[in-house]
Amino acid sequence: VTAQLRGLSPDESVKLLNLSRKHRALCLQVARDSGLWSSTQGSSLLVLREGPFTEEVRKEIANLQPAAGLRLLVSKIGPGLVLLGRTLTDVNGLRMSKAAGQCPSCCEELSLPAESPASRSLMDFGEDDGYDVDIFNDQGSEEELQASVEAQLADLAVDAYFDYPAAAGQVFRSCVARVCNGHGFEATGIHGFQERLVVGNLANTMSKLKALSAEPGERKDDPSTGTSGTV
Repeated sequence: VTAQLRGLSPDESVKLLNLSRKHRALCLQVARDSGLWSSTQGSSLLVLREGPFTEEVRKEIANLQPAAGLRLLVSKIGPGLVLLGRTLTDVNGLRMSKAAGQCPSCCEELSLPAESPASRSLMDFGEDDGYDVDIFNDQGSEEELQASVEAQLADLAVDAYFDYPAAAGQVFRSCVARVCNGHGFEATGIHGFQERLVVGNLANTMSKLKALSAEPGERKDDPSTGTSGTV
């Protein structure tokens, strides 16, 4: 195990399973002595050798702009970097939710460079290493958030949509609602909790619905029930 940990390439991580307390303590000591980042998860231990991409992830999270996010997938960057990202999310006061479905419009999906030695080890990770997350910055003043959302939605094409991850807080959702009202956009998830927030420019659809509802119909009364309506 010592040789395995010391042999990690830059940005590469390894997950050690079912360790006894004594064995885990020994591995933690080896990691510290080797200048490696590590985190315990029950009887498991994740160890990461930081490298250029790790530094990029740190900077991306620390400098995440309001209304912007990152998607971290185990299959693209390895479990060590995903777990480090989760830790940095808490440190930077950002929000986080489990990644599901397509990457949200406001998020950038990070991937290890193909030439990175660490990318060769990604095939070793499977569903049991599922720490996939969306990290989102919904912090800032009302003016900052509104300006960011306005910029994102300003050129939203007709029948197109733009979405935010489930991590978005209620203050941010309310801000999006105000922007949508100003542009005449529709939105779902405004009052949701851990629900993706989706904005759509449905101008054509709404115009068609209004036109249909305005069309005159043939009025038909039902004498047997005393009800009437338009068909």
